[in-house]
Amino acid sequence: VWWVSGGAIATLALLFGILYPTEAPEDAEVSKPILSVPTNPPNTNKQKPMSPDKADVEETRLAVVEALFLYTKLKSDYYLENGKFQEKPSQLIPIHSHYFIVKSLEHGVQISAVPRQKDTYGYVAVLWGGKISTADKKRQANWKPEDPTDIGTLSLPNFSRTPSDYSTRVVYCESLQPVMEPPPRAFVPKSLPISSKELACPNGYAFSLGIIEAIGKLSARTAPATVIPSKPD
Repeated sequence: VWWVSGGAIATLALLFGILYPTEAPEDAEVSKPILSVPTNPPNTNKQKPMSPDKADVEETRLAVVEALFLYTKLKSDYYLENGKFQEKPSQLIPIHSHYFIVKSLEHGVQISAVPRQKDTYGYVAVLWGGKISTADKKRQANWKPEDPTDIGTLSLPNFSRTPSDYSTRVVYCESLQPVMEPPPRAFVPKSLPISSKELACPNGYAFSLGIIEAIGKLSARTAPATVIPSKPD
């Protein structure tokens, strides 16, 4: 099982449409309520730490990565089933630290988690969809990365029992510095992207192993499912 508790709850909420729609039309910024913070907190004798709690920062980051992965997975599943990306707005989970924007690209989709606050990094998933040709398969089999840190594009798990003629690939990106503006559009090629250079991040963003590691942390929080076969009557 690759997903987490909480992810399953979010998926059910998405299916039943109980979450707030936050996907915008082309390049429209999505605004969601921000948690209110008093500008002038009352003075107390107890001194508070100046730096934010690292555990809270990490949990917030994991929540953003969890949502980003979920949206990417939903887009991928729809494409594998229908041969095109979903055009209807998704139901996106509101998160106090980031808002999400989904942009349709010529051969894919770009999902961006844009910070609401200063000194916060942005995250992007660039998703490609298409058919893999015989030449693509040969090129993939013979591929050797120029950069040893390039692990290539990633495949998302497909649990459908129906085989698909289509495939998807994704790269996860992180902003090089804190941002509060939506990222520019990434370029998605028509043919199968194999390296992270072929499915490149938007300008100002770089391929992120940290996001992949965070997805691994999230998956480790869930115990494997146990399947008990039913006995015939």
